[in-house]
Amino acid sequence: MKKRNKVLSIIMSILLVAAVFAGCGEAATSSSGSPDASSGGSSGGADADKSFELTIWHVNTDEGQNQLMLNSYKRFNEKYPNIKINNVPVASDAFETKLAPAIGSDNPPDIFITWSGGKLFTYADADKIVDLTPYMDKDGYKDRFLDGALSQATYKDKLWGVPVENTTAGVFFYDKELFKKYNVEVPKTYDELTAACETFKAAGIAPFALGNKFQWPGQQYYMYLALRLGGAEAFTDAAEGKGAFNSEPFVKAYEMLQDMIKKDYFNKGYNTLDTDAGQPKQLLYSGKAAMYLNGTWEVQLIQQENPDFYDRMGVFGFPSIEGGKGNAVDVAGTLGDNFYSISKACAHPDEAFELIQYLIDDTSVQERTDAGKIPPVKGVKISDPIQQEVLDIVNKAEYVQLWYDQYFTAEVANKFLQANQSAYALELTPKQAADVLQKAYEEDQNK
Repeated sequence: MKKRNKVLSIIMSILLVAAVFAGCGEAATSSSGSPDASSGGSSGGADADKSFELTIWHVNTDEGQNQLMLNSYKRFNEKYPNIKINNVPVASDAFETKLAPAIGSDNPPDIFITWSGGKLFTYADADKIVDLTPYMDKDGYKDRFLDGALSQATYKDKLWGVPVENTTAGVFFYDKELFKKYNVEVPKTYDELTAACETFKAAGIAPFALGNKFQWPGQQYYMYLALRLGGAEAFTDAAEGKGAFNSEPFVKAYEMLQDMIKKDYFNKGYNTLDTDAGQPKQLLYSGKAAMYLNGTWEVQLIQQENPDFYDRMGVFGFPSIEGGKGNAVDVAGTLGDNFYSISKACAHPDEAFELIQYLIDDTSVQERTDAGKIPPVKGVKISDPIQQEVLDIVNKAEYVQLWYDQYFTAEVANKFLQANQSAYALELTPKQAADVLQKAYEEDQNK
């Protein structure tokens, strides 16, 4: 197991910031019902008489997504009206900067989301979160979830988070009418993808819509190129010190990325557009762009924002690269986007875990599915054809590459994202950009 730097020293240095955020937020309305029998039951530890509060932080700031949280609280409060739930939605781009100092304070949130990988594991190493293994093992509750989802929350043979929100993967969303108009087939190879790009560019249409203002969206093209070129082994070897993040497949990935940039396959101003504000999607909706690579959380958002486009939208996975060592069906993403963890400072961990169970009980699963999400549990029934396409892509994957900015510690992830954005701006060569990640990772491992 590779070394992990301790998060405690980092978060304690910004301890004073925590007071601004810890304990804030709105209280959810009371609500109702015990977990469905098929959800694995409750933890059985809740005190029905004692009144107290549980504070939960998450990134579901969208009204519809936040309502799903409130619905779960309502069912929980019907059984436990004595427990007040402080619901604190935080914008995703600001979440980590607010969470770290809060976890290091005397008043962290009782329950909070993480995105697995380095950030989750540093909290585990710093003894800041509860080992959920006994809860997940009780009555076989962990058998409710997809195996791949649990593996992403497992560290040192223990489970540290419950996968709840969604099954996500980076996929291309595309305009089927544009593809039909210009006689473009869904690309299955990288050569076919670049040929499609040339067709759309000649028609005055941006092949790819991208908003990389906050740096994380642009990593997806790079990650997929590296995954297709080097396969899962290249990443795992680099992470374990048997390889390096500046070895051939990672440098080559940047070479191919910058080749796409130089050929004007991306929309103008891609490094300044805001994905969180939906700016690149507007290019897709208006027919000014043909394809949009992003996580499958966009399915729900697109369905809500623009039903007309949703009716003409298709999805496809990142194509294979001839000569690459990667499996063409593997994906980048998470099986269980947003893992819910419990702070070690939580005074009522049994009740906190039971609340998490309500977030992923049968009623919640159905609500999330109806809302365009694919919960990371077994036996999900999909009626929407787009969701089914997404599920098919995910189910075929033999390996799921966790998003780099989630896998690495915050310090490494930030340096990678900055270098990646600079590579998009052609300010760094492919080798220089890859060297940044390798150096940052080595320094982090040697702490």
